[in-house]
Amino acid sequence: MAKEQPAQQAVTDYKCPAYPTLEDLRLSITDPVSMKFLYTNPDSGDVDLAVFRIDYPDGAKSFRQAHKNGRGWVMKAPTGKLPLYNRKRVRDADRVVVVEGEKAVHALHAVGVVATTSAQGANNGAKADWSPLYGKEVVLWPDNDEAGLAYIEFVRGVLERCDPPCSISVIDPAASGIPAKGDAWDVVYDADAHIRDDAAERVQSILSSAESHNPSRGLFKRMTDIWEGRRTVIPWPWTMLDDYTQALLPGTVTLICGEPGAGKSFWLLQALTYWSGLGVKVAVVELEEDREFYLQRMLAQASGISGLLDLGWIKQNKDAAMAAFRQHEAAINKVGRCIWERGTDQYTLAELAQWAEDRAKEGCRVIAIDPITVAETGAQGWLEDRKFTSQIERIVTHYQTSVILVTHPARNSTVKTGVLAGSETYPRTARTVLWLYKYEGPEVQVYPHGPEVFPRPKEIVSVNMAVRIMKARVGKRPKVSLAFSYASGMRFEELGEMTDE
Repeated sequence: MAKEQPAQQAVTDYKCPAYPTLEDLRLSITDPVSMKFLYTNPDSGDVDLAVFRIDYPDGAKSFRQAHKNGRGWVMKAPTGKLPLYNRKRVRDADRVVVVEGEKAVHALHAVGVVATTSAQGANNGAKADWSPLYGKEVVLWPDNDEAGLAYIEFVRGVLERCDPPCSISVIDPAASGIPAKGDAWDVVYDADAHIRDDAAERVQSILSSAESHNPSRGLFKRMTDIWEGRRTVIPWPWTMLDDYTQALLPGTVTLICGEPGAGKSFWLLQALTYWSGLGVKVAVVELEEDREFYLQRMLAQASGISGLLDLGWIKQNKDAAMAAFRQHEAAINKVGRCIWERGTDQYTLAELAQWAEDRAKEGCRVIAIDPITVAETGAQGWLEDRKFTSQIERIVTHYQTSVILVTHPARNSTVKTGVLAGSETYPRTARTVLWLYKYEGPEVQVYPHGPEVFPRPKEIVSVNMAVRIMKARVGKRPKVSLAFSYASGMRFEELGEMTDE
């Protein structure tokens, strides 16, 4: 069966057969033409573009475009931006509905609603001249399918930045009861192509349901989500760190850097246990050891018994070890369900990105990879890093989750030089960067309370660990260090903001 002929559409005008009238050109089409749509210039009355709809017996359809040049009518779209459909009514209307396809435009006209569309289908919105809509109230009515939603989203993006500006609202076709793959025509007409008795009422009801999609909409939704508790910061178990960074907002990436032996796994386990206890859905993939290794550390941390990390102590103190296990067994099970492990094969960055997206789809609010630096990379590691961070940015944005990436310093780098392992895409992607390091200096002065307390009291404390806030894009106090005590119980106790180092 003959379909559209891309080769014919691609040739230049002088190679196309020319016909003296549009009707002569239509008669040259051997396939069954069911409809003809004329894109008429509202000033001159000339037809700038003609579209023929072909409906085949098997239900397939295609479209042919034609325009008039110096030789006559040719079966080819004109060059340059294509006109919108129904420009005369559009010009005279204050409100215009944008739909996909001329057939849907005519359906809305049948019930007194001014509508328009662009030529050549949902994938070619960029070819149209949308300027006739500038300054108007525009309602976007998508078909209830993926292509229709994508088309309307493209049009919204064009109109959002037009001058003079449009007032834009968008209909949700599924919420409006439009069937899958349905459009405005299905709302107006029944299966026998008769106008429904209540068609005008249904159309007006659907139009009234359109939601504003002006630039302020996103901010209003964000503020509403904050007021109604849908957008919250997941708290760290350390008050000042949480207040200073607001690191775990939805849609964010946090980097935690530290040298081997700096206590990163204990740090993350303490946070993981805390979030699990709050009922936050979390997931962490541990890439260096098996799950039992980390759960044993968690048991030692929860019980405060460092001997639980020592095989000899456990063997000699069976009763004490078993008592600690029984006491914390429920918490171990809860946290254990949040931990994935490497297994026998090393993860690639692509596999880790897929793992993170799978967890995001399951509704995990915090997702951690510990450490990202052991992931397998190829010869062009920086390209893989860039692709990975782009995927992570997409995941956190789309699913409004928070991702934590544990990393290491670059070779010979310290907290003072602040260079992380891997490519520069990691710190650029992250909204928050924390550097965990051992502090081996003398006692230091700290501010035990935040900057809102004035005058700020000072205390002299013994510090053996610190966290440097290298970056906090939305936090109160970037570029400061917080003092911690990291005792034999393997728990981090926040002491305050360090006044000097």
